[in-house]
Amino acid sequence: MTVGELVTANGVREKSFAFAVRMVNLHRYLTIVKKEFVLSRQLLRSGTAIGALVREADQAESKPDFVHKLAIARKEASETEYWISLLKETKYLSHRESASALADNAEATMANCSLSTIYYPLSPHSASLPLSLERMRRTMLPGVGIRATQYSVNRCFPKTSR
Repeated sequence: MTVGELVTANGVREKSFAFAVRMVNLHRYLTIVKKEFVLSRQLLRSGTAIGALVREADQAESKPDFVHKLAIARKEASETEYWISLLKETKYLSHRESASALADNAEATMANCSLSTIYYPLSPHSASLPLSLERMRRTMLPGVGIRATQYSVNRCFPKTSR
């Protein structure tokens, strides 16, 4: 199976594109209704970059290039989470609006993480994690399809968030 077939089979391309569309619509709402232009522009940039990076990963020249592009997409997802949280705390987004956007962002991130585990097998010398797989499953949304491997936990839930 090629890298492109994996991206399509996993649904990452569709999820990241749908998330980008949502970020464009959220940017439009923030600028027209809320008259917020600076933070919403940052949100638009980082939120749409995720899908663009997934498309780039689809055309990767090598497996390490593929994983690197998905890693950058995860960084963009983390930045997007920051902007959504900031918009919530500054009352530009309600709790309900921000929770929904954060859930979509988490779903796109988890799909990226599950896909990247295919190319990064576990090292036999990996240290055990304090984060249980049960806790990881509770924090994920149903239907995301992440593979429960130690590498997935490390990549998707950095030590700073434990």
